[in-house]
Amino acid sequence: MDLGLLVVGLIVVLSIIFWGIKSTIDKLNQRYVFYSAVILYAFSWFLRGNVTNQTEHYLLFASVIVIAFLTTFFRLSFNKQFFDDANKQHPLAFIIKKSYLSQSGLIVFFALLSWSLITIDNASDTLHIFYWCLTPIALLYGMYPLQRKTHLQSELSHE
Repeated sequence: MDLGLLVVGLIVVLSIIFWGIKSTIDKLNQRYVFYSAVILYAFSWFLRGNVTNQTEHYLLFASVIVIAFLTTFFRLSFNKQFFDDANKQHPLAFIIKKSYLSQSGLIVFFALLSWSLITIDNASDTLHIFYWCLTPIALLYGMYPLQRKTHLQSELSHE
């Protein structure tokens, strides 16, 4: 029952938040929005590492809302960057390449996570440490616009 209420509450709160900020985000400098989203996404991994079984219900609810918002905000920002690039190139090939890369990343992520949870006795501590290690790794997404710029320049020079 608690989980169901949490999910419904989460959907309602996030819908209201994104409805309120969607027009504002489109008016801002997209580069700054993206870099802000990357930093906030890394912070969301730090927050994940701080949630425990002893977290009070109201703090857990607030944490889940913040984590979900920051993650969704990052995905929206990243996908906007990505699909802008896909439209400048061969869209289908670009999207397939992204799918292969993201699926490969998920395989590595869950393989490492499952291996660490199986081999270490205290799974709860392992998960917290794993999330904290992902905090600085999430910042690597900030390199995407730099790679994109270099890739587009190299394609233009070949044409």
